[in-house]
Amino acid sequence: NTLGRDNVTTPEMLHLAATAARRAVILVKNADATLPLAATVDTLPPDHAWGAAAWCVYGPNANDTINQMGGYVNQHPPYITTPYAALRDRLRAAAAVRLVSAGCTTTACPQLRRTEVEAAAARCAVHVVVLGLTSDARSKDEPGDACGCPDGDAVEGECCDRRDVQLPGKQLELLQTVAAFAGATDPVVLVTINAGMLDLSWALQSPRVGAVLIAPYLGMESGTAIADTILGLSNPAGRLPITYYKNISAPLGPRLGNSYAILPNAETGAKGKTYRYYDGEVLLPFGFGLSYAAFEYTLRFHRLARPLQQRVDGTHAARLSTYGPCDSITFGVAVQNVAKGVTGDEVVQMYVHIENASVAPVAIRQLVAFHRVTALQAGHTAVVELTMHPADHAVWVRRAGTPGALRGRYASVVEPGLRRVFIGASSDPSTAAGVHAVVEIQGQATRTCECDDSCPLG
Repeated sequence: NTLGRDNVTTPEMLHLAATAARRAVILVKNADATLPLAATVDTLPPDHAWGAAAWCVYGPNANDTINQMGGYVNQHPPYITTPYAALRDRLRAAAAVRLVSAGCTTTACPQLRRTEVEAAAARCAVHVVVLGLTSDARSKDEPGDACGCPDGDAVEGECCDRRDVQLPGKQLELLQTVAAFAGATDPVVLVTINAGMLDLSWALQSPRVGAVLIAPYLGMESGTAIADTILGLSNPAGRLPITYYKNISAPLGPRLGNSYAILPNAETGAKGKTYRYYDGEVLLPFGFGLSYAAFEYTLRFHRLARPLQQRVDGTHAARLSTYGPCDSITFGVAVQNVAKGVTGDEVVQMYVHIENASVAPVAIRQLVAFHRVTALQAGHTAVVELTMHPADHAVWVRRAGTPGALRGRYASVVEPGLRRVFIGASSDPSTAAGVHAVVEIQGQATRTCECDDSCPLG
């Protein structure tokens, strides 16, 4: 073995870790352009109570070096940053940064010294509240007890599920106290370190919380990524990989054995889960994420198309073209950065819905392709090409005369009919920038294996 300590956490590795973390930060609220706070650093009053200026960083995840690693970490990395440490280092010459724990030192947050929070909030000029979860639920040592959540720190983990999606313990009270006692014009920023859903409805709706960032276990450079995003040194473009529901009981429906049905079912009352099947109102949709820039979409072309016929579909221009069942359809979309003086990334996502399928239910929408446009300068346009393959809009149908085991009883089939395509910034066409297109598949129902001659003999 020729690898040694000199091969660990090299400058190249640290740069890669920081780049990956920055790209994964998800901005889900930015009221009145609260972020970035770069201008705030230059304009804070010199006679502030705590010196040049004062930032307060609150919460159990503000300076925790393990939670941001996402669990399954047996050793501490030799180099790691936390949000508090990164902000302190970035602002060393411009502002004093104070860590306020007030008794809420773990994500379980069983206690809170509220008067300490009130005093700190009244004195600080900028407020960053770092809350969230930890998956570091270590196994119990008692014989016969394989795993579980020990009393105290852990909130969730392997063999340790949460009972609800609320912020644990007194975390929400901590945030609400900061918001109540901060100055009327002070920026209040919420950062959550979590992977599973949290109920962020209060923060998203409160006018006292200007911005909300989600940092889904970003690793050893988590603090760097969060600080750089807050200060405008990095423009966020992360996207939610799950749906945040308004009411977690609505998509669950009735329990079936040890699980909940993903597909909607009229007989059992299940409404379906995930962005593919749940049609109720959500808190944050799958694929959602904001940027400091702004982008506009224009449909340029799709390949293999016959002459396009213009038609109107709601407020969007839709184009109708015809294809065969084995055609791969490539859509070209122009994405323009319409912000002034802001360079940013945009994650372009393509969703499809199959109309009038022979089987039910089919997905309301299905993600079939995506592409991240990087470092698009203000005023510039990038043309993104996304391809929908036959398997992306096929359905599983039962084959006639095939009783017995599940294997071989169903076939993936491309059926004739319309496909409604949405290409945009998230899975929700009602709120996201994007374009619509309608394509028609003509011909006979065709197994996808016939498109590439991969069907089994017989």
